[in-house]
Amino acid sequence: MTGHISFCMKRKVDHTDILKAGLEIMYTKGYNATGIKEIADAAGILKGSFYNYFSSKEEFGKALLEYYKIGIMAR
Repeated sequence: MTGHISFCMKRKVDHTDILKAGLEIMYTKGYNATGIKEIADAAGILKGSFYNYFSSKEEFGKALLEYYKIGIMAR
């Protein structure tokens, strides 16, 4: 042991990170088959932290559709 403390600094997660993670899962499994915990795990956050960004799965779904629409229109 060297006496040094090592730790990993994670970058801050934002709405877009969660939307990207959720989009990948929902694209393959569908809205109804995808759970909040699964989205949170993929985004690297705790399930409870999901609700700091979105008040519900429904709100997340609406934001995801808007995110997807903006991505399609930008092409």
